[in-house]
Amino acid sequence: MNRWNPSVVFLFVFCAVLCFVAANGTEVNNNRNLNKTANQNRRMILSDSLQIEPTEILLNYVNAIGGKENLLKIKDKTVMLTGDANGITVSLSVFQKAPGKFLRILNMGTVEQKIVYDGNEAAIYFMGRMEKLSGYGLKIIKAKSGIHFPVDYKNSGIKPEFVGVEFVNGRKVYKIKLTGNGLENWYQYFDADTWLKVKEEITVKTAKGSFKEITGFSDYRKVNNVKFPFEITQSYGMLKINFRVERIKINSGLEDGLFKINE
Repeated sequence: MNRWNPSVVFLFVFCAVLCFVAANGTEVNNNRNLNKTANQNRRMILSDSLQIEPTEILLNYVNAIGGKENLLKIKDKTVMLTGDANGITVSLSVFQKAPGKFLRILNMGTVEQKIVYDGNEAAIYFMGRMEKLSGYGLKIIKAKSGIHFPVDYKNSGIKPEFVGVEFVNGRKVYKIKLTGNGLENWYQYFDADTWLKVKEEITVKTAKGSFKEITGFSDYRKVNNVKFPFEITQSYGMLKINFRVERIKINSGLEDGLFKINE
C-alpha cells in the first residue's frame, strides 16, 4: 500500500483566495500619461511600458482596491466560496488572521481537506491523515498567508520584476514576476486601466513533477472599504474550477486556536 504523499494531494487542491500582492510606499508620478486604449498598436504599448516600474504597478493596485490605510485595518478575514469542478459541487472556506495565520477547508462531495498554517508550520489533513508541509509547498503557503502582504511584502523577502505587456480577455495588462524566498515562476497581471489584478500564474512543484496553476479574478466589490474579487476561476491543465464568493467577513474576531496544528 502506497504511503499518502501530501505533495501529490497538493497538486489537486485549490488555491486559497488570497487576492493581494505586494506593494511598497513608492510615490506615483501623476503626470505620466498611460494610454488606456486596449486597441493601441504594439509599438505604442512597448513605448508606454518602458515607463512603468513594478513598484508603481503594485502601489496603483493597492490604491485601486482601497489603499494602505484600509488594508491595515483588516485584522482577520473569512471568505466563503462555492464552485463547480467538472460538474462536482465544491465549497471552500478560507480564514486568515494577522500577521500570517491561515486555514483553508475544502469540501468536494464527501471528501474534506484542510490546510493549516500557524505562522511557523503548515500541515495538510486529508482522509484521516495529517502530514506536515515542507519545501516548496511550505514556501508557497508562507508567501500567500500574510493578510497584510500587499503593503509589507518586503518582510516576506519578495521582490517584484517588470516582465512586459500582454492582453488578457482583450484588455491590456502589465505583467510582473515575484521572486525571492525560494519562489519561482510566480506572475501577476494587472489591468492597465483599472490597476486591478486580473490573473495570476504560479508553478507548483511536486514529487510527480511541476504544473502551472492559473487563477483569474473579476467582479470586484467593496467590503469594509476594500475591493475583493467575487468571481474566481482556477485552471490546472484540463481541470477548470469556477468559484463564486458567497460571503466575506472582516474582523469577526477569529481565535488563534482555529489555526492550531493538531498532531
